[in-house]
Formats: sequence, structure tokens, C-alpha cells
Amino acid sequence: MRLNVNKAPERGAPQVDEVGLREFLSSCARMLKRARKPSRREIWLMARICVIGVVAVGLVGFVIRLLMLSLMGGA
Repeated sequence: MRLNVNKAPERGAPQVDEVGLREFLSSCARMLKRARKPSRREIWLMARICVIGVVAVGLVGFVIRLLMLSLMGGA
């Protein structure tokens, strides 16, 4: 993979050269070889975290709705 970071004199922001298609595909293949299926325990952990996040967002929305109703004087 060739990543050349050069400073652009006019802006001072680093620029990254494009990575070639062949290098990109070999990087993808290398990553897929190292990947593995998650275990049943990992899947349940991710599911619980997602459910907790959805419930938390719902509770925040519900509390905001209750506050707005009480501030506006009822529905």
C-alpha cells in the first residue's frame, strides 16, 4: 500500500495519494482472511447493546415529550 503524505504549500493540509486498485483488492483479501464469524455470545452482546440503545433513545424522546406537554399546558 502506498500512502504518501505531502504538505500542500498553499493550504498546509496533507494530501494522500490514491491507493491503486490492486493494492486495495489485496488489502481487502487480507482483511477477509483474518475475519471470523462472531460467536453466539458476541451476537447476544451486540443485540443487547442495540436494544439498550434503542430503549435509551426512546426514553429520552418520551421524557422530552412529557416536558414539552407540561410546559405547553397540556394537550
